[in-house]
Amino acid sequence: MRAVPFALGIGLLTMIPALAEDPAEKDSKELQGAWNVVGMEKKGQKASEEEAKKSGFRVLVKGDEITIEEAGEKNQGRFRLDPSKTPKEIDITVLDDGEFKGTTLASIYSLEGGKLRLALPRISKDPAKRPKEFKTQADDQHVVVTAEREKDK
Repeated sequence: MRAVPFALGIGLLTMIPALAEDPAEKDSKELQGAWNVVGMEKKGQKASEEEAKKSGFRVLVKGDEITIEEAGEKNQGRFRLDPSKTPKEIDITVLDDGEFKGTTLASIYSLEGGKLRLALPRISKDPAKRPKEFKTQADDQHVVVTAEREKDK
């Protein structure tokens, strides 16, 4: 009779990993919504919070699609997360018609303390290598943004 409860206990323990949420799915859920940029860095220069906010840079996430708005332009993409890497990786494939359609931007992201940080290469036919950290250099084409979730109006 003791074997039945023991076997049942072992069976339940083997199910626990299956019940745990996938880390990519968890991060994807946390990304959903609108984010306003409060910090920005380009070519090794950090913008003030006021300058970053005036840039109009916003990130909108719905499902597996991401829209990046900057200076009145909207760029749409589909993203795939890999939170098992350090830093966490996000690949964004451009959906917009035009010469960059289908181009994948190898980027990194962080979700900490209610803030989203992204390090993105500039869109080009040959996107820059994936950023290794949330910093830019004077000679690279990366941009690093820090965003806060948009508050309901």
